Formats: sequence, structure tokens, C-alpha cells
Amino acid sequence: MRTGALRDRFQLGEVMHIQADVSTGNHVALRRCVATLSPDRDSSPCYAVIDFNGCLVDGRSGDIPSAFISPRSRQGTLQFMVDVFRFAGDARNLIYITCHLKVTAAEQAPHPWNKTCSFNKAGNI
Repeated sequence: MRTGALRDRFQLGEVMHIQADVSTGNHVALRRCVATLSPDRDSSPCYAVIDFNGCLVDGRSGDIPSAFISPRSRQGTLQFMVDVFRFAGDARNLIYITCHLKVTAAEQAPHPWNKTCSFNKAGNI
């Protein structure tokens, strides 16, 4: 598995595109992504980018443009975008984003433990 952003430097107010690849022909279900100030995903402060077993968190609040990109460019690739941010009160220019991926068979239908979801502001769903 390889994860990473498409650019190295971002400015507040920009949108960051993130791609996760799994080297297999299976469907990728994303369970959780967190942002931290150190490589330790359990460190504090910690901000959930994706939670609720695969849902982008920021899409529910304000005008933050977070969404999964569909259709997928390849079977083993998952892309999503989030608004660039920094932790309040911290001047560091480096944030670690760690994701836990779950791979399931391509023909398996989405369910609460196997899905990706973005918030639809227009429909409030």
C-alpha cells in the first residue's frame, strides 16, 4: 500500500487531493484517516479526516470541500479531497495523515462496515 498527496506544499484555503493505492485487484474500503503532528497516529492532537467507518468528516460543516472522487481512476485506487488545515495554536508546517485501509472483494456490496461516503450538502444527506 502507498499513500500520499499529489503535492508537497499547500496553503490554507487550498484543497488537498489525496490518493491511496492498494496493489491488488480488489475494491478498497477506507475505514479511518487521522491527521497528527507526529508519525504516531495515536498521538495528540489528533484530527479525524475520515471516520464513522469510511465517511469524510469535514463535509458536514460549513463550506469545506471534502469528498471522495468518483468514478475511481483504477480498481485499487481511492482518491479524496480535503481542505488544507493546520492545528490551532501550532506553527509547524508538517502534518502527518495516516489511513487504515480495508480491502474487500470487488463484487461485495457496500454496507456499514464496508463503504466510503461523502456528505451531500444539497440534499443534507
